[in-house]
Amino acid sequence: LAFYIGGVEFEDATIATREEFLPLKQSGELPYGQVPVLYVGDEPVPYAQSTAILRYAGKLSGLYPEDPLRAMRVDELIEAVGDASAKVLKIFTVEPEKKEA
Repeated sequence: LAFYIGGVEFEDATIATREEFLPLKQSGELPYGQVPVLYVGDEPVPYAQSTAILRYAGKLSGLYPEDPLRAMRVDELIEAVGDASAKVLKIFTVEPEKKEA
């Protein structure tokens, strides 16, 4: 979304199913075994981690502040949203049934 809002051209290659994801994970093509990943130019090795990619997109597009204090405020908000998202996901996560010994 940050690339789009910032007017940075990109190609979105969405992995739509688990069947598409597992071979990529098992091959070691995904750093940390996770998505998203970002390929830049002709570099063969992808970059990973959502927040790192988000900051990169912001810097490329001029959406990320150059002023260190303003950048820190943006980082604070990015982290706060991440924390809140993790808490919301817990609500929708079904825990496996615990077996009694």
